[in-house]
Amino acid sequence: MKIILKTLILTGVIGLFNIDNLSANGAEITYRGSKGEYTINRQAGTYRGCVYNTGCISLSQDKNSWPSHWKNGNYVYTVDDFRVAVYHHGRLIFQDSFKEVGECTISSVYRITSRLVNSPGSGTDITFANGIGLVSYDIVPAAQNSRINDPVRICLISIPQHCPPGDDRGRFYSVQNLRTNRNFRMYDSQHLCGGA
Repeated sequence: MKIILKTLILTGVIGLFNIDNLSANGAEITYRGSKGEYTINRQAGTYRGCVYNTGCISLSQDKNSWPSHWKNGNYVYTVDDFRVAVYHHGRLIFQDSFKEVGECTISSVYRITSRLVNSPGSGTDITFANGIGLVSYDIVPAAQNSRINDPVRICLISIPQHCPPGDDRGRFYSVQNLRTNRNFRMYDSQHLCGGA
């Protein structure tokens, strides 16, 4: 991992990172982790990440490809309230978890769709404003009946163990819709790590 990080930093690609150390200034949020700190502004679509004793990178709105996702060439940075991850050609090359199993965060519903585009009944796909996306092959009524902008409490229940390098799929979350007071549990991927 040290070699990968060093290579990425030298090429100007990376700039990343117990989120007990969190500060917010208007739309700007700064997370401080064990490897560094990064600041995102979802309204402006900007990202700035710094690895301690190494360097920083800033990505502007034109690199903001989707809520909490930034592209820089073949690299994709994803950020949510639980972790940051960097992918190169779709392969996970760096991540840092900010919260441990059992910890929670508050966000809101950003999007609700079926698992497959234009295929009602194919399952449930729900995304939150903080970048966390959950999916199920089943219809999850408590998720489907949520509304855009509903406030939610999201808790990390489990992280898969013994996964192949670069495959971090299978985080399991519990979500409480604070408007309806309904709860549901879903994974962050259609398949667990090591699966299809």
